[in-house]
Amino acid sequence: MKYFFIVLTYLFLLIAFPVLAAKPVPITSCRTINESGNYRLMNNISKDGARCLEIKDVDGVNVDCDNFSVTGPYYPISIKNVNKFSLKSCNATAPIFVPLLIEGSSNGKIERSSFKGI
Repeated sequence: MKYFFIVLTYLFLLIAFPVLAAKPVPITSCRTINESGNYRLMNNISKDGARCLEIKDVDGVNVDCDNFSVTGPYYPISIKNVNKFSLKSCNATAPIFVPLLIEGSSNGKIERSSFKGI
């Protein structure tokens, strides 16, 4: 009976708190995110063209840049058609144009981040 209670408690915690079981997906280079989940930058990333970190067509994405930089000439961070997103501790720089594009998205949160452009 004791083991039954332990297993039942464990299953309840997994169902009630799935975020605790999921580790963030590491980001080590420019990429497109189109799957829900938690993501974390592991180093500075940059691209010669637009949209180094592109988040699109998804619900529920959390990105923790961990104070690393995302750099590109324009729109190094692009968020398009996303519902429920968060950016945390990001430093985006675009020497030619705007460092952040948010288009057709809602329920977003940006905290402790800096954006430098023209």
